[in-house]
Amino acid sequence: MRALRAEDPAELGGHRLVARLGAGGMGVVYLARTGAGELVALKVIRAEHAADPHFRARFRREARLAAGVRGRWVVRVTDADAEARAPWLATAFVPGPSLAEAVVALGPLPARTVLTLGQRVADALAGLHATGLVHRDVKPANILLARDGPRLIDFGIARGAGATALTAPDAVLGTPGYLAPEQMEGAREGEDAGAGPASDVFSLGCALAFATTGRPPFGTGAPAVVMYRTVHEEPDLTGLARLPAAARASVTRCLSVDPAARPSAAELREELERAAVLTDPRHGDSRRGDSRLADPRLADPRAADPGAADVSAADPRAADPRGADPRAPESRAAGSNAAESRAADPRAADPRQVRRDRQARPRWRDTARNAGVRDGARGEDDGDWLPPGVLRLVAVHASRALDPPPREAAPAQGSVVPTAHGDLAAPAPAHGNGNGNGNGAAAGEPEPAAEAREAPRTHPATEPDPDPNPDPEGAAAARPGIRSRRRMLAVGGAATAVLAAGVGAAVVAGRRAPAAAPTLTIGLQSAGTEQERGARLAVDARNARSGARYRLALTTVDDHGRAADAESAARRLIADPGVRAVLGPTAEAAVNAANRLYAAAGMPMVLVASAGLAPSHSDPDRNLRTQYVTRVPDDGLGIALARYLTVVHPTRRTAVVEDLAGNAAGSDLARSFRAEPPGGGTAAVQTVAEDDDPGPAVAQALSARPDAFVYAGTSPDRAATCARALTAAGFTGARVTLEPVMRSDFLRAAGRAAEGWVFAAPYTDAAAMTTAAAREFTAAYRTRYHASPGPWAAEGYDAVALLAHALDSLGDTTLSRSRLTDRLARTTLDGVAKPIRFTDSATHDLDSGASFLYQVRDARFHFLGRYDQMTKATATR
Repeated sequence: MRALRAEDPAELGGHRLVARLGAGGMGVVYLARTGAGELVALKVIRAEHAADPHFRARFRREARLAAGVRGRWVVRVTDADAEARAPWLATAFVPGPSLAEAVVALGPLPARTVLTLGQRVADALAGLHATGLVHRDVKPANILLARDGPRLIDFGIARGAGATALTAPDAVLGTPGYLAPEQMEGAREGEDAGAGPASDVFSLGCALAFATTGRPPFGTGAPAVVMYRTVHEEPDLTGLARLPAAARASVTRCLSVDPAARPSAAELREELERAAVLTDPRHGDSRRGDSRLADPRLADPRAADPGAADVSAADPRAADPRGADPRAPESRAAGSNAAESRAADPRAADPRQVRRDRQARPRWRDTARNAGVRDGARGEDDGDWLPPGVLRLVAVHASRALDPPPREAAPAQGSVVPTAHGDLAAPAPAHGNGNGNGNGAAAGEPEPAAEAREAPRTHPATEPDPDPNPDPEGAAAARPGIRSRRRMLAVGGAATAVLAAGVGAAVVAGRRAPAAAPTLTIGLQSAGTEQERGARLAVDARNARSGARYRLALTTVDDHGRAADAESAARRLIADPGVRAVLGPTAEAAVNAANRLYAAAGMPMVLVASAGLAPSHSDPDRNLRTQYVTRVPDDGLGIALARYLTVVHPTRRTAVVEDLAGNAAGSDLARSFRAEPPGGGTAAVQTVAEDDDPGPAVAQALSARPDAFVYAGTSPDRAATCARALTAAGFTGARVTLEPVMRSDFLRAAGRAAEGWVFAAPYTDAAAMTTAAAREFTAAYRTRYHASPGPWAAEGYDAVALLAHALDSLGDTTLSRSRLTDRLARTTLDGVAKPIRFTDSATHDLDSGASFLYQVRDARFHFLGRYDQMTKATATR
């Protein structure tokens, strides 16, 4: 969810726009409220498409078809206007992640969740097919996961079976990887006649395989390559064994090349129901009892995610009555639409009623038979069909809908707002943040208290703390269930913002009147020292600007890489009302310990040297909402090595020694090379146990006469053993490995055998770079510290610059931690080390994926450059 931009209209078609949900080539999707206060997703088509009469005709037809779709597991169309200058369509808003987002963030779903998902989406398709319609784009991104069940969305390319397509003759409607073979064959013949109900079943089978295994069954890559695999190769169903045998057979049948061999949607629904009924409760895919129902975080999502709204109903107004239009009747705001697809089963609001209902009916009874749908043989209605990690994502989505970010900049009163989707004229509001209520409150929020409205204008970055007795130790801000949303948004008395190094370098920003923050310097480990030095240079450069509206300062705290110290340091920074963001920590144990506290406090945690935490189903307390990782993940280093062996040193046969003595990074590297060998060739992997000598494995690897050797491990000493064995055998091909090996111990132990080895690293060598920014940074570093910048120095500089850019873009509005957290997701930086921008996902992954290559030359680690800019010519310089 993103803030409305200045060019976005305040109102459209009787809907008050609240926030942006997304944008693409076709148009923009807004979160909006109807006149009755109901939340909807409003899709507005861009002007260039709206001007095409053929496109408008298609939109008109498909809006009409979508409006006729009914069913509990589909998202209902609430309104549309195909004749508007910018056509739009509104659907019920579902506060929940897509299947794609959940699996990417948390990994494969539990088997029982997949079974319930399959039953309900199959039921939605069965109803759709019964009306003569075909969806044509069933995929994980079009399946939303709500607390009470999945929702199938985006009927934008649905049409009647056998109807004529209005697209170009060579267009393929659908998504490669989830597209049935007959749809692609039909496109080659200049028509889309191949799409039918069986095509939707094929796509659903692909989505269920993705949900179970965590990857698409036909892989990823260029669309043409994926489409070729779909038609000519068998799907990769490794991991599907997590499902019961009967369910595995059903999903496999869905992926049959022959449409006639696939089950119908109704048959698939019945088969998955029977598979769920017959599943042995002792198996890992069973319910494992009702232990999760006893977890109070699931009975009340607000306890699971402090500050998150109660999502017992999918309509967020039911979670917070303030979100309803005060003019609407109480009964309407409280959930008169509970029977509609946007609203959850009202029993979900009272878990005691759920338990009473279970006791009053047979366990395997179809609870929704009277509604004409199958609710799953497991009786898993309401939120317990989802694992705790996904429930947290649902809570996050719902809380954001109740607390949308304010408009970036309100246009002048009465102005006409140009938009990216046509010249929609909309007068700008006279006051507030552009959400249409004129009082500056976020949509669905009560009017601010008088003292808040009359706050002194000398500190526009501040917001009064409603708690007159804040916790001096910051414990309330760090304990789940205690911090209120208002407290999270509070700024504190002084107009300052701090960024911290160690567990962190805290950035202090004072508006109007510059404020200095004391700096406590405590010894840091070597990597921490370089980060701090780079950060201090960025602060100095920022504060040297004339006319700056705020100043930056750093304060340091040391966590010693220990979890207990990390928690203590995090609480200190959280308790300081001036701290706005944290740079660090670095050690994995410290990151794991501090993340929970920073997430609870809404504190941005910008990681420089750490690869960050990965989402986890098994750890529902792990909340990554405020984590921003500015380095490439470990698997990105493998991509850099694969490109080197494809472009710079072309390889057909690659030998890989997987060393189990190191951490998981080595095994991940071996797995990636086995799955996708460089240059489209072959890769043979030899695995070495932790206590075994890697020398024999090297000899075995060389028997295949490889062009390149990969040490998939993290031990400098054991890598040196491999290097000596390769040299002794006369091997002259490429030798590559990961950055953890790039230590002086490797050079010392390998001796002359270290020459020529190539390493993929997540940091740059600014002194060896030739860009103007790198030269300026290096000169400033040498002037101040009388040495060349080391690893992570430029990255520390860029992290502070990124936060400064985000603070600048907030303008004169409140510089709260939560606003900075949201703004960072949209902030980009062309940094000294690399470009920084984040993906639009729950995990805020680094989008650019920049990593760097080094090579041993004359017993030194020589910087080659950014991996994606390497060529044969540049590698020899």
